[in-house]
Amino acid sequence: MERSLETMFSATVEEVLAALTDVKLIEAKFASMGHKDFELLDSSESGGRIVRSYKRTVPVNVPGFASRVLKPENVSTQRDEWDPAESDGSRHGTFEIAAAGTPVKVRGTMELAPK
Repeated sequence: MERSLETMFSATVEEVLAALTDVKLIEAKFASMGHKDFELLDSSESGGRIVRSYKRTVPVNVPGFASRVLKPENVSTQRDEWDPAESDGSRHGTFEIAAAGTPVKVRGTMELAPK
């Protein structure tokens, strides 16, 4: 299944990237969604490449009939990677989210580009 989302920001690419990779903002975002036990696994930057990897416990709405076999929470691990800036200032990245104990993985690409 493929999905696409476009959002316009009234900020520069570097300002948006700074917000998207700020560990305190990432943790606050997940806390506001009811996620808990945030743990930073990797926060590295080298040669313009930015990596953020973290895990968190995510509440899951489990239907009553499945509550005997499914947990009401799941531990998800996410890795975001941003490539160095292109000549026009744009940035390209990838993300992957995996839920522990499930065969589910979400992968995608991200792009920040000046307009």
